[in-house]
Amino acid sequence: ADCKELAAGLGPHLAKAIGGIENIDFPSGSMFWARSKALKPLLDLNLVATDFPEENGQLSLTNAHAIERLFFISCELAGLKWLKIALPQWHAASDQLQSASSPWIVRRFVDKRNVNLLPGGN
Repeated sequence: ADCKELAAGLGPHLAKAIGGIENIDFPSGSMFWARSKALKPLLDLNLVATDFPEENGQLSLTNAHAIERLFFISCELAGLKWLKIALPQWHAASDQLQSASSPWIVRRFVDKRNVNLLPGGN
């Protein structure tokens, strides 16, 4: 199983949402800011500690990794938008980067390039 299959196994609502997505973007390393509402679809899974294996340095294929790949999906399911911020040297897709030296530039970028992972967007 890959992380997408594990994620789909967490709940039918998530399975339906991610069914047609080929590449799921996510905040690598899980360092992010989020509104509580954006995480509600994940919190509604009512997962408990026993749903996660003991940490042994796994790099993939655990429920924790599957959830990591659902942060943006959860945000969209909650009717919100997301924005990924990265340093150029840590991001392979340079065509997706916009230098953001002011709040105005960030707002313009968000208005111009809204990315949705789910069909139909929000």
